[in-house]
Amino acid sequence: MNFREALQYLGGLVDYERLTGYRPAALDPDGLRRYLARRGHPDRRYRVLHVAGTKGKGSTAVMAASVLRAAGYRVGLFTSPHLHSVTERVMIDLRPLAEDRFAAGIDRLRSAWAEPTYFEALAGLALEAFAAAGVDFAVVEAGLGGRHDATNALKPDVCALSPISLDHVAVLGDTVQAVAAEKAGIIKPGAPVVSAPQRPGALEVIARAAEAAGVSLQVVGRDYLVERKGDRFDIAGPAGTYRGLFVPLPGAHQTENAALAVAAVEAALAKAGSSLEPERLAEAVRRGLAGVRWPGRFEVIPGRPSIVLDGAHNADSAARLREALGLVAHRRLVLVFGAGREKDVAGMFDELAPQSNLVVLTSSGHPRAASPRELAAHLEPFPVSRLEVAAPALALQAARDNSAPEDLILVTGSLHLVARVREVLGLPW
Repeated sequence: MNFREALQYLGGLVDYERLTGYRPAALDPDGLRRYLARRGHPDRRYRVLHVAGTKGKGSTAVMAASVLRAAGYRVGLFTSPHLHSVTERVMIDLRPLAEDRFAAGIDRLRSAWAEPTYFEALAGLALEAFAAAGVDFAVVEAGLGGRHDATNALKPDVCALSPISLDHVAVLGDTVQAVAAEKAGIIKPGAPVVSAPQRPGALEVIARAAEAAGVSLQVVGRDYLVERKGDRFDIAGPAGTYRGLFVPLPGAHQTENAALAVAAVEAALAKAGSSLEPERLAEAVRRGLAGVRWPGRFEVIPGRPSIVLDGAHNADSAARLREALGLVAHRRLVLVFGAGREKDVAGMFDELAPQSNLVVLTSSGHPRAASPRELAAHLEPFPVSRLEVAAPALALQAARDNSAPEDLILVTGSLHLVARVREVLGLPW
């Protein structure tokens, strides 16, 4: 099987990332659990940091992986979705898995697992690839929810929960507490829990789950404190204070994600009995955070006008994006927007439409993407000019045609839309 054939095989699998109308019961970690057992449990040959949450979980995962790599460890990283190539989901030492190794892994999996889903196949591939590469740690991001997600087949060493808010409400529930219960389903005995700052209802659910599992819970904002000093920040925790840190992902929320990543790394190293000296760990934290690259997350493309690409896809992440926009000087804001039908489009417009001088509505082409006409219905309450453009390339051109050099073009609402625009701009991974 070559890479093209591997993609064809994956394309024929059930893909819940592209379907609507299913329930958590459609998801099941037992399939991956049985597969890993048949393969001799490759997932038990390294330490696992399991990350779930609504927003910031990918950023947290890549920050943790980058810090561990800077500390001299070999690191696997599994995230989703991808921007341009599915190989981006499976990284070893922060580099996407080579296409030939990807194809070989899918070929082995196909012969041993009759009917995996798309996500299960990628998770199984990643966990075996990490073992084959001899990683010391694997940072694994949950796909959807937590309790029923395929990655919950793992026995983690540490569980990390990024900020939880309403998302995928048809699947996970329509209250923050219900969503938190699904996310906290990754918590297991023997794996200490670290959490980002949470809404009170969500934190109570997480605390109860940690207590039931008999594991400790440390929380950013309580046990780990962040002090911002311009574009630098300090993180103070039980093990000491890391000073003068920088992460090239703008926004105050990213410093909280960084603190969560540091808390997860400290817990993982403690669980592993690491003898890493405090000075070496502090240097790894500094270098690891400063070296983070995570395209499509408040990615600023300099120019006249400048462009910001951000995969915000719910109201809370749109609010944080709105706050971060003040970091980029501009006169007018032109919003290029596309989102999934099941998303809280009205909530995102509440945050972003009042800041915008023009909204260009478009679609990424993803099967679950809303049409520009569908998006326009949610924009009716706002007195803002709008255009409806079918394709992302034409939407970007329309935004440029209606912008002055000192304006800012913001592309958001969907990571799939951000990916399409990155391709139009010719940006590499």
